[in-house]
Amino acid sequence: AEQTAREIDFLARNLLQPAYETVLDVCCGTGRHTRELSAFGYRVTGFDSSAYALEIAQRTDPESAYVQGDMRELEHALRDAPEKTFDAVLCLWQSFGYFDDATNEKVLLEFARALNPRGCLVLDIYNPAFFKTRQGGRLVERAGRTFWETKELRGNRLRVELDFGEAHEIFDWQIFTPDEI
Repeated sequence: AEQTAREIDFLARNLLQPAYETVLDVCCGTGRHTRELSAFGYRVTGFDSSAYALEIAQRTDPESAYVQGDMRELEHALRDAPEKTFDAVLCLWQSFGYFDDATNEKVLLEFARALNPRGCLVLDIYNPAFFKTRQGGRLVERAGRTFWETKELRGNRLRVELDFGEAHEIFDWQIFTPDEI
């Protein structure tokens, strides 16, 4: 809750209304940011590929619109959304960079198409310099649950493995230096 409050405060300070009233939250998950931005008076559309996450989001935030789709086909997925273009597009928590260079560029073009002419993209991405000294494994405890996390830089990609014992997840992103992005 504290992290979310800091992030919403940052967004509200930088996406001043009325210039930024309509917001597209790409990779919104269960609507953590979407819900809070709606409470601040923004008209928010949450977008995610997970029907399960969107079901939770819609249940906890019936005021916002939610759309399921693939960020690589954002324009197509938004054809039935209440808003077609937005004052701001958000892609938070390193939800960008999953694909190869050409596809990542296509995703950025999809974001640009979704923006109004004077719109703003908020792209929250990792800096590789941060992870150079933070590679390896560690035991993590969150929400009463313990798991093993391993981070490894492989060229310009960050690979994160989460081992929950009964389940195992792997995430892999392209990460960018400030000059590269």
